[in-house]
Amino acid sequence: MIHLTRRGQPHESTEFAELLKVLKAPTLGGAMVIGSPGTGKTRLVRSVLAQPEVPTPVMRLHCSPTLSKTPYGALSPYLSVLERTEDPVQVLREIHALFVGADTGEVPPIVVVEDAQFLDDETSFALSMLVENAAVKLIAIGAGRIEGDSTLFSLTETGLLVTIVIQPLDTEGVRVLAQELTGGELTVGAVEVIRAMSGGNPSFVTAFVRSSLDQGVLVDAIEPLEPQEKSRPSWMFARVSPEPDEELIDLVREMHSALPAGQQRALEILALGGAQPRALLAAWGGGHYLHLLEAGILTADRDGMLQVRAEIHARVLRHITAPGRSLELHAQWDSCRQALNMSLTPLQVLWGLEVSAGIPDEMVLGAAAQANNDLDYPLAWKICAVAGVSAGSDEGALVESWTLLGLGRHYSARATLMRLAERTEEPAVLQRALNLLARTLVQIGAESRELDHLEELWVERSRTARDRAAFALHNAEHRRTNSLLQAWRRANEAGPREGCIHQVHALLEDPELAPEGQVLAGILLADLYSVEGKTESAVELAKQAMRVLETSARLRNKYELRVLFRIAWNLTFSGRYTEVEELLEKRRGTSVRRLLHEHGTLTMLEGLRRMLQGKTIMARQAFADSVSEFKLRDPLQLLPLAMALYGFSVNRADAHLMDGIKVPGGAITPGNQKESTSKDGGFEQAAPPRTLLERAVSAGVAGRADDDLGSYPLIAREVLAMSTSRVEGATVGNTALNDMLFNMSAEMEGPRAGMLTRLSAPAVAADPVELHAHAVKATDVGEYRVAAEALARVARLHSSSGDTRTCGTVLRELKELVYEHQMTPDPFVAQTLSLAELTSREEEIVELARGGNNNARIAKALTVSQRTVEGHLYRVFSKLGISDRSELLDLRFLTGRKP
Repeated sequence: MIHLTRRGQPHESTEFAELLKVLKAPTLGGAMVIGSPGTGKTRLVRSVLAQPEVPTPVMRLHCSPTLSKTPYGALSPYLSVLERTEDPVQVLREIHALFVGADTGEVPPIVVVEDAQFLDDETSFALSMLVENAAVKLIAIGAGRIEGDSTLFSLTETGLLVTIVIQPLDTEGVRVLAQELTGGELTVGAVEVIRAMSGGNPSFVTAFVRSSLDQGVLVDAIEPLEPQEKSRPSWMFARVSPEPDEELIDLVREMHSALPAGQQRALEILALGGAQPRALLAAWGGGHYLHLLEAGILTADRDGMLQVRAEIHARVLRHITAPGRSLELHAQWDSCRQALNMSLTPLQVLWGLEVSAGIPDEMVLGAAAQANNDLDYPLAWKICAVAGVSAGSDEGALVESWTLLGLGRHYSARATLMRLAERTEEPAVLQRALNLLARTLVQIGAESRELDHLEELWVERSRTARDRAAFALHNAEHRRTNSLLQAWRRANEAGPREGCIHQVHALLEDPELAPEGQVLAGILLADLYSVEGKTESAVELAKQAMRVLETSARLRNKYELRVLFRIAWNLTFSGRYTEVEELLEKRRGTSVRRLLHEHGTLTMLEGLRRMLQGKTIMARQAFADSVSEFKLRDPLQLLPLAMALYGFSVNRADAHLMDGIKVPGGAITPGNQKESTSKDGGFEQAAPPRTLLERAVSAGVAGRADDDLGSYPLIAREVLAMSTSRVEGATVGNTALNDMLFNMSAEMEGPRAGMLTRLSAPAVAADPVELHAHAVKATDVGEYRVAAEALARVARLHSSSGDTRTCGTVLRELKELVYEHQMTPDPFVAQTLSLAELTSREEEIVELARGGNNNARIAKALTVSQRTVEGHLYRVFSKLGISDRSELLDLRFLTGRKP
C-alpha cells in the first residue's frame, strides 16, 4: 500500500507517476485509488487517463448505496441483453463481448469504477476474475478502504492490485493551492487556519478560500510601513471563517447526499453536537461511524474523541440541517448521552437551547464561560444571545462582558458593565464589575477621570446600600485591588518607579490578596523589572503568575497570553534564545481559535528575537506582519508596541545615536539619528503609548523629551549595543560610549547582559585574541550580532597592524557567520567586510581558478601575463585568508559577494 501526501497539481504529483506506472506494468492488474471525498481522486485518474499513451477506458461503472444491494447492480447498464444474471459465466462472457474490437494497443482494456466502496459483491467477484486473467486493467476509486471480505480487496493482498492512498494536503500543499486562488502570499497563520478549517481537503481548501475572499474574511492587510518599501500582497484572516454560502453549501450537500442514511445521521450528530466518544456513537447508531473514519471524513483526537476532520464541513452541515431534523436527532442522541452519564459541552448546550431542550440557567452560564476559556468567543456569544444571559442575572452580565472583550468589542463591554454596576445590589458583583471595567477603560485609553469615577461609584454605593455590612466585608479586598490599579497607572506614567515597585511587592506579599490580584501584581512587577534590565527576576515573577493561573481555568483564559508574553519578552532580552524558540514553538499548531488569538503576539516576539540576534530584515518583516495582524485583532492591545518595535528595527539599521538623549552615566554623543515620526518613519503613528513597555521602546525610537531614555535602562542598553557611533569610536580609541555600555550591562541580569559587558570591557575591546574568543562564545549561545561585532573589530585590528592574511581569515569567518545565520550586517560590519571585496578582475581569475585552470591558462584566457595572474591571486589569498588555490573550492561563496 502506498501512502502519498498531496503537494502539487495532479500531473506533477507522485500519485500521478505511480498510477501511470501501474497502467504500463504488464504484471499489475490495476490500482485502487482511495482517500477522503474531495481529495482529488477522480481528478487524478482523469489526468492519468488523458495521457496520449493511455487508451480510453472501455467501461465505467458508477456505484451507489442503492445499487450495492442489487446483484451486479454496478454492471446492470452493460447487461441489459441478458434475461438472467444468476450465472457468473454468462456475465463474464457478456462483458468480454463488450471488449471485442476495442483498440487499446498493448495495454489491456481499462475499466474504471467510481465510488467503489459501494461495489456489490457479485460485480466485485466478476471484476476480480477479469483482473486475475489479465483481461482488464482496473482503476477503482473509493472513499476509504474497500471492504476487507470482498474478492476485489483480496487482490491487493496478493499484489495484483496496488492501493494508492491519497492523503490530505500538507501545509506546503495548502499554501500553494491557496496562493493560486488569492494570487498573492499568505501569512503563516493564514495557511495554518486554512489547513485546520479544511482538514487539508483540496475541495474544502478551494471553497473555503473563495468564500473567504468573496466575503472579505481573507484580506490583503499588510501594507508597507515605509514609503520606500514595495507593497507585497500578504493575506490574513479577519475572523475564523466565512459564513456558509452557495459554494460551500453545494459542496457539503453533494458529499452528504452520496453517503448512506446511517452515515449521514452519524455525521450530522457530530456536526450538531461536536466531538463524540466512540461509545456514544456506537450506542446511538451502531458502526456507521467506522466507515466515516476509514474514509477520512472523521478523525480521532488524542483522547479518542471523534470529530469531523474539516471544521468548515461541520459548520456548513450544521447550518443546513433543518430544525425539525435537528430536534429529532437531539432527542435520540440526548437519550444515549444520559444513559452513558456524559456531561454537556458548550456546543451541545447551544444545540439544546436551539431545540428548546430546557437547559438549566447555571449550565448555560457554565457553558458560555467554558467557551470563553476555550477562546471560542463566537460560540460563547451565541450561547449568551440565545439564552439572554445578561438580562437574566448579574453573573450572566459578567460572562457576557468577558465574551465581548474576547471579541474585541471593548465599548460594548463597557456599556454592559456600567449597566451592571448601576443595578446590582451585591457588593461582590459590583467589585468584580468595577475591576473588569477599570481594566477595560485602561485598554481603550480612557481618561483618568473615568477611572476615578469608578472609585467614587464604590464609595457612593457603600454609603447608600441597604446592606452596608455586606459592603464592609468586601471593602478591604476592594482597597487592595484599587491600590493595585493605582500602582498600575503610576507605573505606566513617566517618572521614578521605585516607590511603585515597593508598593506592588507589599501587595503581592499580602496573604489576603486574591489570585487575580496576584496575577496582576506579577505582570506589573515583571514590566517594572524588565525596563530596569532585571530580566531574570522579571521571568521568575511572570512564571510565578503563570503558576497561579494553573489553578483556575477562568483566570487562565483572561491572563495566560499576557503572562506568556512577559515570559517570552524577558527571556529574549535576557538572551535565552533557545528557551524562547521552544516556548513559541509549543504555542503553535494548536486550535484555529488559539492560533488566531495568539498569532500576532507570537510573531512580534519572534521578530524581537531576530532583531537582537542581528537578523534585522527578517525582524522587520515579522514586526510588519504583527502590525497588520493587530489591526485586525489585538487581544493585548499591542499594536503601539509592535509599531514601536518596527520603528526600532528601522532606525537601528544605521544605529547612530540620537541627539539629546540621556542615559545613566552621562549624555550620549550626538549623532545623526532621525526621529521616527509619522513623516520620517513612513507609517502612521499610533496613539501615544500607554503601557510601560510601549513607552520604553518608543523612547528608544524617538527620544522624545517627555520620555527620557534614561528612565528605561534596558532599552538604553540596546540603543548603545546597536550604536555604530559606539563601535566606530572604540576602534579609534574613543571608548566613552563603550565604557557606558560596559557600566550599564554590568548592572543587569541575564546571559545577554554578560555578553555585552564582556564585549565592551576595556580589557577586551582592543585585544584581538580576547575578542575572537568572545566571538566564538557568543556564536555558541546565539548572540550572532555580538559575535559579528567582535569579529569585525578583530579584522580591523589586524588590518591596522598590516597583517592582511590574518585579517582575511577573520573576514572569511565573519562572512560565514553572516551567511549561515541570515544576518543583516550593520554599517560597521558591512564596512569591515568591504575590506575583503574582490575587484572584477580578481573575481574573473577566481572563477577560472575554481574551474581547474592553472596560471598559464588563466593568463592566456585574460590576455595578461602570468606574473599579473600570480599577483592577483596573492592579493585574493590575502583577502580571503587562504594559503593556496585548492582552498578556493571549499568556499561556499566569495567574500565580496552577497550570500
